[in-house]
Amino acid sequence: MGDSPPLGSPEEFHLMLAEMVDECAPRRFAICEEYGDRADGGIFAWGLAFPDGRALVCGEDSAFTGRFRSPDTALRIFSRTGRRLRLLWIDAPSQC
Repeated sequence: MGDSPPLGSPEEFHLMLAEMVDECAPRRFAICEEYGDRADGGIFAWGLAFPDGRALVCGEDSAFTGRFRSPDTALRIFSRTGRRLRLLWIDAPSQC
């Protein structure tokens, strides 16, 4: 790679990288919990979904972190505790 000519000017290269980062950034999501029959709700965990489907999840109070095959897998596993959870997307799907 060291033998390749530079791609554009330093400014153009920076813009190219910034565009790639913007297009390929992980998609943010939250796993929210419903209390009672829509009596209240809260954030159970925050997550990042990567273009290959994997997800990183961190509990709202930082009590846990985890890696999952997908956001849906995380939701399914955490829902086994009997909590009423739902997945909410913050960002649009990435273009990568």
